[in-house]
Amino acid sequence: MFRRTPPPPALSCGQVQFLELRHLSRVQWQSLHALYRDPELAALNAAEPTRMPLWLFRLLLLAEQGRERVSFGVTLPTGELIGNAELYDFAPAHPEVATRATLGVMLAPPYWGHGYGRDTLYALLGWAFGVHKDGPDTPLERVRLTTLAHNNRALSAFLRAGFEEKGRFSRGRYPEVNMEVLRGVWLEEFQPQMSSGAAAARVAHDPQGDASP
Repeated sequence: MFRRTPPPPALSCGQVQFLELRHLSRVQWQSLHALYRDPELAALNAAEPTRMPLWLFRLLLLAEQGRERVSFGVTLPTGELIGNAELYDFAPAHPEVATRATLGVMLAPPYWGHGYGRDTLYALLGWAFGVHKDGPDTPLERVRLTTLAHNNRALSAFLRAGFEEKGRFSRGRYPEVNMEVLRGVWLEEFQPQMSSGAAAARVAHDPQGDASP
């Protein structure tokens, strides 16, 4: 049921690698499940922690994969799972070709503030906009997201990754912010930062190494 040999990453950027859900090991699934059960992370998504047992949680996420959403486990080169990155709410709906989707990213708190979020956003946007060879057959034209207005850390990260604020609204207890980024803008203004950021991460990891691709 669980893969025993390490699979190749679906894609990578800087310090992080993405694994398809079907390639996650048992330990990685346990780490992912723990993130969805974390009250602090759930509150930042204006949601409740999951109460599903691990077996059901895994079953549902795999059932949605490729249909309702595209989700990746965010890992370090060591194989440690530190988060989740996904696109969902693809529109227009099948059988038409999707041109837009909603982005969601979640990282374990010990990895906040160290560049992992930046690398995760760049990797997922690069996949969505056709930079990676294994991305969608037709690249998306627009990626959007919603985050809580008081989540300043996330807002700053999204702005640095190329998102623009499009409006604010209230739903429930806290105001929320709508943001989006267009493919053309991102490819022209932010993709070069993705390449330079990955090179800088390699130099930081191996100061004597070559920073070239």
